[in-house]
Amino acid sequence: MQLVESVDHILIDATERPIQRPKSRPDKKSISVEKKAFHTVKNTMVSDTDKRILILGETVPGSQHDYSLFKQEFDPKIDWFASTQASTDLGYQGIKTDYLSPEHIHIPHKKTTEVKKESRSSVDSSAKARESPHRTGSGPRGTCDWRHEGFSGLDPSSEKPSETFGG
Repeated sequence: MQLVESVDHILIDATERPIQRPKSRPDKKSISVEKKAFHTVKNTMVSDTDKRILILGETVPGSQHDYSLFKQEFDPKIDWFASTQASTDLGYQGIKTDYLSPEHIHIPHKKTTEVKKESRSSVDSSAKARESPHRTGSGPRGTCDWRHEGFSGLDPSSEKPSETFGG
């Protein structure tokens, strides 16, 4: 707790790392046990704005939710954020109501449906603007139609290289 108090602003998040899939054990006959095994591990990390890790929580299976892991490791009855500002991501919904000093906890606002639709439509329109008007074909990448203005590599009537390429 003293380490966190010495910093003005902390960042709270969980980090998830893949692990090698557990090998099947010869004494187990059930395949379903292997399918339920986790293939990632997760830790809660508290860092400062200079990217220094101040606290690294215990390693748990990756299926555990970020905020439930945080509540296990940091007791909500203790005022962890009395002397420091804390920023989290949207995975920590409820932290302001569960912990003391909510005015020092910053969590981003969830986008509303209208904002999502606006950003999606602007992305769609900018993607269409970037698409080449000369792409044709049914495949995902299409085929290129080289017979548009500005390209004089082939003479369309003879299918032979034109004079512009020295042919």
